[in-house]
Formats: sequence, C-alpha cells, structure tokens
Amino acid sequence: LDRINLTFKDAVSANNVGVYLGHFDTNIDEFDLDKMKFTIPKIVMSGVYAKIIQTEPAVKPESTSVVEAESNVPIDMNLKLGTVDLSKIRVNYQNDLSALKSDINLGKLLAEVDSINLKKQRVSLENLSLNNTQSLIVLGKTVQAKIVAQEVTKEVKAQLNNDWQVNIANVDFNNNNFRFDNFNLPVQRRGLDFGHLGISNLNVKAEDFFYSLDTISGDV
Repeated sequence: LDRINLTFKDAVSANNVGVYLGHFDTNIDEFDLDKMKFTIPKIVMSGVYAKIIQTEPAVKPESTSVVEAESNVPIDMNLKLGTVDLSKIRVNYQNDLSALKSDINLGKLLAEVDSINLKKQRVSLENLSLNNTQSLIVLGKTVQAKIVAQEVTKEVKAQLNNDWQVNIANVDFNNNNFRFDNFNLPVQRRGLDFGHLGISNLNVKAEDFFYSLDTISGDV
C-alpha cells in the first residue's frame, strides 16, 4: 500500500481521526481468527502521520480491583512475528476535555523477534533499535487530567504485578528525546521529579537485556 488517506469520525466515541499512510507492506503466513493464530514474518511501515482529536474524557474512573482483574486476564492469542520495521511515523493526540496532549515522532524502530508468548507473558527479541525519536506527553491542570493520571498509575501498577519476562539480545538506542509534564503536580526543586521528566539525546547500547517482575539486568 502506498499514499493512502483515511478519515474517521465517530460521534459515539467522540473520535475524529485522520491518517496518511505513506507505505505499508507485509507478509502473512497464517491468519486464523477462529483459533486466534497469526504468523507475520515481516511488517514494514513508513511515512505515517496520524492526528486524533477526542472530545470525550480520555478515561473513565475504575476501582483498583477492577483494573487488577482486567490486567490479570491472559491474552489468548498465538502471535508469531519476524521483522518489524517502522520509520518516519508521527502520531498527534489531543483531548481538550482531559487536557491531555501527546505528540510522538518516531524516527526509526527496528525489531527482530525471536518469540512471543502472550498467554505466558514472555517476549524474546534478537535486536531492538530506536533512533531519532521525539516523544511529548502533557497533562494540563484540570480535574479530568487528574483522573487520567490516577487511572494510568493504576494500570501501570497492575501490569507491573504481572509476570512478564522480556529478553533482548541486542539493544541500540540513538538520539532519542522524551518529555513528560503533569502540571497538576508542582515542580520539584530537588531530587527526581516524576511529574516532570525530560530525557535528551538518549543513547544506549546493551546486550543480554532481561526484565522480569523482580530483576532487571544486562551489559550496558
């Protein structure tokens, strides 16, 4: 597929989406919806710009027990991936009601996948590289923005309690910049300010990276 324009407006979900797709190609060896079994040895996508405007609250409050229960439901899908090659992809999301804005400009992401077992929460990659990527997430000073922050915190804590294990043989990050601001929290003058984080020119090379619930290791 080359040079595709898509627009989507949904009054029910209050989403207004516009997408330009420069190039996309893939190989699919198996696509079985009945068995939820998919084998995709190659995905290449580039030259994408997506703008998403949402006029309903970004999230709805849920109890911690509900979030935990939902996160513990296993993903019953057999997914096999090979090479995932994404480049020149920009996604802009805006929700004025929740005062939430994100702008992700991905330079190039290249992943070579050994295996993925979603049900057992296991991921193994041969190579993972991320280059020339800019990411901005901003939460404004509103009640709805506070709800977003609270719900994201619940979801992150719930996912961190799951027994995910990730192995990456080779990691290569070059010239990446990330910025997060939650303006519902005051700026801390000392120490690590989790409400206002900025990473500039992130460069990382690592081998044998491993992540699990109680262990993070690798040669950097």
